[in-house]
Amino acid sequence: MSKSVVSIAQDLAQRAVLECAAKYGFDGEQAIRELGLKEVKAVKEVKAAKEKFPLPYSGGVEDCCFGLRHNSGLYTQCRAPKKGDLFCKACDAQAAKNESGKPDYGTIMDRNAVDIMEYVDPSGKKPSSYLKVMARLKLSREDVLAECEVQHKTISEVHFDASNEKRGRPKVVKVAKDKQAKGRPKKSKKVVEITDELDDLFATLVISAEDENEENKKEAEKEEEKAEKEEEKAKKEEEKAKKEEEKAKKESEKEAEKLKKEEEKAKKESDKLKKEAEKEADKLKKEEEKAKKEADKLKKEEEKAKKEAKKEAKKEAKKETEKEAKEPKEETDTVKRLSYEGVQYLRSSNTGVIYNMEQDQVGKWNSATSKIDFNEPSEEEEEEEYDE
Repeated sequence: MSKSVVSIAQDLAQRAVLECAAKYGFDGEQAIRELGLKEVKAVKEVKAAKEKFPLPYSGGVEDCCFGLRHNSGLYTQCRAPKKGDLFCKACDAQAAKNESGKPDYGTIMDRNAVDIMEYVDPSGKKPSSYLKVMARLKLSREDVLAECEVQHKTISEVHFDASNEKRGRPKVVKVAKDKQAKGRPKKSKKVVEITDELDDLFATLVISAEDENEENKKEAEKEEEKAEKEEEKAKKEEEKAKKEEEKAKKESEKEAEKLKKEEEKAKKESDKLKKEAEKEADKLKKEEEKAKKEADKLKKEEEKAKKEAKKEAKKEAKKETEKEAKEPKEETDTVKRLSYEGVQYLRSSNTGVIYNMEQDQVGKWNSATSKIDFNEPSEEEEEEEYDE
């Protein structure tokens, strides 16, 4: 019992906050969160196909415009996306011109605050019976339930209850116009026979009631026409937004296609450059292999030449060895430097022969006198000295 009371109190508090939000233009959901109240149960937005025919309001608040649409007298929530915190562009324009600060047919919070069939719009009208809408559109219960399933909605059983049908004004029977008559037909005057003052009063009341009904009918038709125009306007704006969205989507796809083509072109260029680089690398590789072969060939020829030269040198060395073996061996003579009378000579340690620095034999060392016995100059040497 206490839980039920708390739930009712929270629900009333939420309605009051949302009502204030609609009137004074602040975020009602944020205010509910800041006040510590539970969040408003809202119908989760599900993208569905466009409605084939109007569906009635069965409770809940959707995450879209908070304004109400006439929608064949069903007073359902406007499905257009919100441009601000509360309403779409069309409903916001209606709210701006109304003293209440609400759209012409009220808000979904107003609708949700009362029973489904008890809502009264700002002009004093209540929702139409959905059975009448079904009869006018020739819809069966199965058709309605199937559409609800497509739109991911549920429908209250109250809309199928015939006891909720209201008795409306009698159907107007249209009188065929005379084809020959042009212009507006004259309104026939009501003739009332007055017998006494009571009859006179009654006739006056009848005429007054009929005139009032006629005016109400015209006013209702006018309101209906206005609602249809507003609905048509909202529909056009929705279609315009949809076209703009489709246009933007096409432009985006076009731009994406352009970028894709540029990427493909860049890839082709890259592949072309890659192939050329591979071709050039292959060419260089072949040239390197060719150069390597030439180098190997030269190396082999050089090695062959070295072998030939070595072989030739061995032959020559062999010949020299054989020649030396045949010739008598010369004894190795060891010499030492000798300074004699200020001149440098070379003296043999073994034989005592004296050589000049050009290694020419010039005399022999006399150990007894410790002097050099110079050789007698030949005639040729004397002639050379003389010439000099």
